[in-house]
Amino acid sequence: MLSKTYKWTHKPFLEIYATKVNDKNDTLGHTNTLSKTINSKLHEGNFCFSNDGNTLYVSRSNTTDGKKEFNEEDNNNIHIYKTVKVDGKWEALEKLSFNINGFSFQHPALSLDGKRLYFSSDIDGGYGSFDLYYVTLNVDDTTSNPINLGHVINTENREHFPFISQKGHLFFASNGHLGLGFLDNFVSETIDGNFTAPVNLGAPINSQYDDFNLNYYNDTDGFFASNRNKLDDNIFQFKQVGEIFIREYNNSFEVRDFETKAYVNNAKVVLLDKKQNEIYSNTLGDSAVFNSNLLVGKYQFQAESDGYYSGNIPVVTKEAEDQKHVLYLKRVPPPPPIVVAPVDPIEAVIVEKKIDKKLKKDDPKRFEMLTDLKGPPIIEKDGKLFFQLEPIYFDFDMWSIRADSKLILDELASKLERYPDIYLKISAHTDSRGTVRYNQILSERRAESTRNYLALVSYINARRLMFEGFGELSPIVPCPMLDCTDEEHQLNRRSEFEIVKY
Repeated sequence: MLSKTYKWTHKPFLEIYATKVNDKNDTLGHTNTLSKTINSKLHEGNFCFSNDGNTLYVSRSNTTDGKKEFNEEDNNNIHIYKTVKVDGKWEALEKLSFNINGFSFQHPALSLDGKRLYFSSDIDGGYGSFDLYYVTLNVDDTTSNPINLGHVINTENREHFPFISQKGHLFFASNGHLGLGFLDNFVSETIDGNFTAPVNLGAPINSQYDDFNLNYYNDTDGFFASNRNKLDDNIFQFKQVGEIFIREYNNSFEVRDFETKAYVNNAKVVLLDKKQNEIYSNTLGDSAVFNSNLLVGKYQFQAESDGYYSGNIPVVTKEAEDQKHVLYLKRVPPPPPIVVAPVDPIEAVIVEKKIDKKLKKDDPKRFEMLTDLKGPPIIEKDGKLFFQLEPIYFDFDMWSIRADSKLILDELASKLERYPDIYLKISAHTDSRGTVRYNQILSERRAESTRNYLALVSYINARRLMFEGFGELSPIVPCPMLDCTDEEHQLNRRSEFEIVKY
């Protein structure tokens, strides 16, 4: 006899249910299970229908002649089955030919034209744990071999729950791309038949918990699953109220002499958005040209250089590539000549000794310059440089950024935006409660969460932010036999910010 509960979760096996959505008020009707032809005593999971509703692809526990198939680890894998509706009734499920015993094939999703079937699998040859693949569905009911979607979509971690929208975009869940928690929902735009780099859908679709299996049932409305209530997986409904993909367009900026129209050498330039936030700042070389990809909108371009009056112009970007914006600077007229009295040679030597030479980029004394920069102070500890911030604390057993820590990280982000040659290593630590392995994983989550916050709320390139978790191995307050107060445990739950390059 088969058990009525799944031994890993001690909860009932999954079945497929159906309900109707009332288009007038978005309410849901009664739920009913699908026929016994589709639901069995084992797992039936994700599924998809053909456009005409007469073909169903479904994830299901792998069976042969009604008996469960087990792999070498004694696990029952998931395979993809197909059934068609004939005279209003579903035929018996048929396992698709590309399934391989010992591996899982799950979460089927059809392309708009019904010619491709996308799915998630852990078969050999992928980039990580589970990757996204597709097979071509032939008219004679055969399929091609599975084709991996490539490194742009897949990572060394897990990619699951593909879905193709009416616009042909690929939605999926992953814990390998830059995210807010465990599994996050992502979308990849389809351009010229290729999927672009995935975009995190952000809050409120994603949270610090598992968020996955996003589907639309029309152009703007849909459902997704999440365990953000700290209970079981629940279904959430959403409505898309804006555009997901906001395009940026290439804009070039030049600084030229008002009279000669030649480039102005060594111009200091600043580009501001309409809220006066700094988008770009730099000292240009002889070419006095830079490029920036910008959203459609209004900006301000400022520049200054020795021997010139400073200037600025408004910039309005449009939906077009290769827009050029030229700022012309006027020269400052030379001052009238000044007659200088002869200088005593001894006095000249004294003045020369007082001149400070500029420090080279690799000069170790450049630390003294860093400490003068506006923002959080910098300290030296054990031969390393650290930002001296207020502590970034975490609640017990959590890795989400607290409100009081966001203010501190916002100040740090402002400094990192202003000085783009500073690279950081974020080190996260836990208290000693919990097992060593659990604390190591928790610290890695805290370090990643801190990195993600800095990268997602600012213009900071995530490649400038390394992160590492150290578990309970480096406490501020040692706690033998867990003999620490709550306040001392709190001190050990922290993040540190080391300057590794400047």
